[in-house]
Amino acid sequence: MIRALILCCLFMMPEFSYAEPCHPTITQADAIRIGKAQLAKENGRKSVQHFGPYTAKLRECHWHVIGATPPGDRAGDIVISVNAMSGKAHVMPQLRPDPRKLGELKSN
Repeated sequence: MIRALILCCLFMMPEFSYAEPCHPTITQADAIRIGKAQLAKENGRKSVQHFGPYTAKLRECHWHVIGATPPGDRAGDIVISVNAMSGKAHVMPQLRPDPRKLGELKSN
């Protein structure tokens, strides 16, 4: 009985652990455009101009669009997650300063 249960679980494991492969329909350029539009919608047009240049990296079927802060700014970079299949975007919270700029914060 125990062997049958173990064998059943072993054969069912691939069913539960199978993840559909990612087939992105959104290109890197489209992801940056969608990310900028979502940032403008949530934070205003000036925020799109404040951050930049924008880069995008594909991770686990999501484009992570990163907008860098200007050299004199103390805030961290902005990250917008864009689904590579549907194009839905979400602006991630900007919670802490950029670690590279902490020295500037301590000197003030």
